[in-house]
Amino acid sequence: MSACTVPRVELPPANKLKGDVVARGDADDLFAAVSAAAGRHEMAIVRRVEPRQQPSTEATVFELISIRDEDVVLRLEPQAEQSHYLVKARFVRAASSEAGQRLQRQRARALELDVKLRLERLHGVDSAPKPEGW
Repeated sequence: MSACTVPRVELPPANKLKGDVVARGDADDLFAAVSAAAGRHEMAIVRRVEPRQQPSTEATVFELISIRDEDVVLRLEPQAEQSHYLVKARFVRAASSEAGQRLQRQRARALELDVKLRLERLHGVDSAPKPEGW
């Protein structure tokens, strides 16, 4: 029997925690990008709230839960520039120690960067390529 391994997630250094993460992508790919990134970060999507469900904002919001039972909110807000999204993740309950809070900020930024990477890889692609032999 072989063990299942998950690729190691690299946490960004403290100097990469400043500023906004803006990703270029298609609205149709938001769920796929978040789903893939969440799995890599040992999280699952609990709920997705579309802009039409929350008229006060245009953001698409994903509520996630980690394997450590931590609630995370991930917002993708459309920007003025077409096909660009501000990606913002935060832990709902802050850790009790400064070191724990720093780790949460690093994990949130790593998730944001992973969503950005996956969204940009999907941008402009109509569908996934067919497997060889189809």
